[in-house]
Amino acid sequence: KQEATNEQNVEEKYEVTLSSYDESGLRMLSSEPMRLTSTMEEEFKLDEEMYIACAIVNESLYDKNADKKKVHNCLQLIQQEWFRISSQKEVNGRLVNGYLNSIKEHFSNFLLERIVNLQDANGNTALHYCVTNGHWHVVNMLLDTKVCDVCLQNNAGYTAVMMAAVIDINNNEQKQIVRRLFRESGNVNVKDTVSNQTALMLAVKHGKVDLVELLLENGAAVNLQDIDGSTALMCAVEHGNINIVKLLLTRPECDVNITDNDGQTAVTIATIKDRKDILVALYAKMKERKGHHS
Repeated sequence: KQEATNEQNVEEKYEVTLSSYDESGLRMLSSEPMRLTSTMEEEFKLDEEMYIACAIVNESLYDKNADKKKVHNCLQLIQQEWFRISSQKEVNGRLVNGYLNSIKEHFSNFLLERIVNLQDANGNTALHYCVTNGHWHVVNMLLDTKVCDVCLQNNAGYTAVMMAAVIDINNNEQKQIVRRLFRESGNVNVKDTVSNQTALMLAVKHGKVDLVELLLENGAAVNLQDIDGSTALMCAVEHGNINIVKLLLTRPECDVNITDNDGQTAVTIATIKDRKDILVALYAKMKERKGHHS
């Protein structure tokens, strides 16, 4: 009986909380204190309101008859708080870790998955933001949850892998995390929805030799074509990057003879650019492939 009374008190508390929301059912959190509190021992816990919101959303994952409006309001509250602590330019890794641990400790893995993969109005997840802002320790935390969907695309069709393909790698620790990100994506060949470019094409375009290497190591397909029919090799030739050209040509499957929408090949582009060094490399590859097929 006492337990039932406590549950009722929680519901009453939450109904009062809901009344303080604006018309859209959201309360702006910009002036609110952090909803994840810590003690002197650096132990983190959700405050009561966030705990209740998480409990309601968690229960809704198992109950088809859950109050949709209430669940929506709760999810919006959780989303604002999650992006607030995980997706800013400055992030407190201990706070993110505490939040994730609190969810894992008190709720289901399904709720953890739902929260970790929340997308904002632009379709970006916490992983998108952490990669872009260089919060690699948090990227590791997100991957450690084992429920982070690395292949989620934002509204422009970009995945976190694509965003990682154009960054600067500053040290070996960062390189290992990027390698892990590529590996755990399971598919580095997703194309964006605007130009049909892959992470490999983006890395080539930005001259990121080290990232091209990592992508090739994790299954990047060299012969895929974008909306203009261009391959990663054509892009490398277009930008005159001999090092990336040579790197791509080390792949046995790299096809020098693919034509783009204008009927041009990598050789045609290199000729127009008057890059004799690149032409030498391309002709050597053509001779090699011809030898293998004869």
